[in-house]
Amino acid sequence: MTSDAPKALNRLGQSLWLDNITRDLLDSGTLKRYIDELSITGLTSNPTIFDHAISRSSRYDAEIGRQLDSGATGEGLFFNLAIEDLSRAADLFAPVHARTCQSAPKFDPGLECAPEGGRFQAVGLTVCRACWSSNCTGLRYPSAEWSLRAL
Repeated sequence: MTSDAPKALNRLGQSLWLDNITRDLLDSGTLKRYIDELSITGLTSNPTIFDHAISRSSRYDAEIGRQLDSGATGEGLFFNLAIEDLSRAADLFAPVHARTCQSAPKFDPGLECAPEGGRFQAVGLTVCRACWSSNCTGLRYPSAEWSLRAL
């Protein structure tokens, strides 16, 4: 597929999303290039994608050390890293949002929470607030009773 094909799809009203995020994608400028050159209009992620990104890259190591030094652990540390990356992505997608929000929003860097209700219910409200305050407006929970309690 050439770089013209994604733009042609976008002109036809299709929103092309990236179902991945890594710190390397952000630091290298690749995500910005995908937005500018390939008309990528959104991004989503989930705990598994972040787990792979964090465990397979040294780009998170320094921040993990800082987070540990400040007392963050477990899910809190994990979500701090995720929110930081999604906030950076949201900033890159801001022009897309400004351009498209009047008709059909196509911008929504977000995080899908895992279906293990007990694990994420306790941090759900904190993560929602962090997402909202950092322009990461998409937080998706599975359809389950615990999701309503978490939100």
